[in-house]
Amino acid sequence: MDSKKVIIIIATVIFALASLLFSACDDAFSKDAADVSGTSDAEGDETQDPEAAEDDNDHSEDDNDEGALMNIQFVVGDKIFDAVLYNVDASKELYSMLPLTIAMSDMPHEKYYYLDRHLTSNPGKVGFIEEGDVMLWGSNCLVLFYESFSSNYSYTKLGKMQSSQGLSEALGKGKVTITVRRA
Repeated sequence: MDSKKVIIIIATVIFALASLLFSACDDAFSKDAADVSGTSDAEGDETQDPEAAEDDNDHSEDDNDEGALMNIQFVVGDKIFDAVLYNVDASKELYSMLPLTIAMSDMPHEKYYYLDRHLTSNPGKVGFIEEGDVMLWGSNCLVLFYESFSSNYSYTKLGKMQSSQGLSEALGKGKVTITVRRA
């Protein structure tokens, strides 16, 4: 093989791997989701394509912050992280499922978990994700971000941690068991 073909093959493999790594909560990982130790209903089986409404929704922080009404906590080992859920349908539905003890899987920048029910999603491109953001990918993938970064993906914003200091260290690498409860 000549060197141009080898370079093209290597570039294709690198692109494919990068696409896989940066696709939040890719369906390929859904089989890897762990069991829910808490209880929740298995209602709301409607699904929505996460890319379907990308540009149709204006998701300004002001809209979400003004309607913040539900206080929750993420418990990781002996660490407690206080968070607030925004006044959106998906957040209210998640709040009604609490408490949940879940084993969240790891991807770059985030921990994720496939809920056993679908929530009302209203995805929009978020642009920049901050450490401590809590979002929904698709209609049933709960995502907790432990690093800040730019993203072209669409999410439904659920809420935000009041302080994410020490979050990345508490979550560590790999799967982690987290309890999400009402505050």
